[in-house]
Amino acid sequence: DIFIHLSSLILKKGVSFYLQSWGYSPLSVTREGLLSAALGDRDKPILICDEDIFNKGIPFSKNYKLLLFVSENSLISNSESIKEHSYGICSLKISPADFSYALKQILVGKKYFQPEVFRQQVKKSGNSPLGELTVLSDLTSREREVLRHIANEYTNKEIAEILFISPRTVETHRRNLIQKLKVKNSVGLVKIYLEARYIA
Repeated sequence: DIFIHLSSLILKKGVSFYLQSWGYSPLSVTREGLLSAALGDRDKPILICDEDIFNKGIPFSKNYKLLLFVSENSLISNSESIKEHSYGICSLKISPADFSYALKQILVGKKYFQPEVFRQQVKKSGNSPLGELTVLSDLTSREREVLRHIANEYTNKEIAEILFISPRTVETHRRNLIQKLKVKNSVGLVKIYLEARYIA
């Protein structure tokens, strides 16, 4: 099951339309509906929501796979509790491709934390909200995408299909990443990625 609880009607319609194009029938529910659904005997449903959820006393951490939309000025993504219990955190300005990737990750039980959300926190505070490496801030957005997919064990061909680029271009990005991050091979890239958890 996929539930939607979003305060923005435009965002709710956009997300619903997108999910329907995938063959899902998302349920737009009230606070009461979420609470009763949480009591049911089922696998954890996905809950796509925004920060407004935290004003409504919904026990998200135990009952849902939470995909949270946050605003540019949000400090909520800086909460260790939110990060620990969320399956995904996205900017309200997330691209359709990144949203698609985030949802795919959550559907298979993995997590996705959009890099841009945490870069905003770094810019505001002057340091990383998670205390991780900041060397990745020197990468382009495309290099960060490629790095994320490398760390998730996708092949050059699979990355090319996801990003709509050629496998040769992916290989070029891979070589550039190895050079920029001063590692010897793709194993080193994965290690850097894992140490810099805010890219997740």
